[in-house]
Amino acid sequence: MKQYLKTTVYLAAALVSVACSSGGDNDLYSFKGESYNDVVSRGNTYEGIWMVNDVKAEAADVSINFDDTEVQGDALPSTATFFGFPFQAITDLVMPGATVSSIPNSIAIPMRYVGYSDNAYYLEFTPMYYSSMAPQYIYYQVTLEDGKEVGISIHLVTEKSSVILNSERGTFSCIIPVDKILCSEGAGVIFKEIPFDPEMQLRYTSINRMKGSTVGN
Repeated sequence: MKQYLKTTVYLAAALVSVACSSGGDNDLYSFKGESYNDVVSRGNTYEGIWMVNDVKAEAADVSINFDDTEVQGDALPSTATFFGFPFQAITDLVMPGATVSSIPNSIAIPMRYVGYSDNAYYLEFTPMYYSSMAPQYIYYQVTLEDGKEVGISIHLVTEKSSVILNSERGTFSCIIPVDKILCSEGAGVIFKEIPFDPEMQLRYTSINRMKGSTVGN
């Protein structure tokens, strides 16, 4: 008997209803007669553009890595690794005149599978865990106009994120809300918290898929 899975995800502040059907485990991660592995193997590296609150920001590559060997229930282990993030655009909003001085080489954000349609997979980001920081924070440094160094920690609201991998168009897109930024100096002492209400929206849209290529090397 076929079972029907209905999953709702949002993109661009809108709700997207996803109707899914499966005839067994082999069908759960497939569409249009293609297996999940077939879809992913066609290319998982993309070039794209970040937007911060609908304002065009930095260009970046992203590598999408899937592990379909340990599927448990509706959880599909996967990671989006960004080689580029809109650090300067975010800085311009919260500290005009400051210049980004130190950033991570890459940012790997785990993802969780939530559903699929005829031509797309739907996922959401899950909390990051780094040994030197609390979950869901991305840390970088800026230099103020007076030469002072300041640390910036961006808090991602991963539970409100959305990710779409469109097989038909060969595109990857995502939205990540940010609800606050922490500013620190010296030995990591927080001296300012900048909240966002409504949340800042970080949007990534791919413009080109690079088959079989690897970025960041």
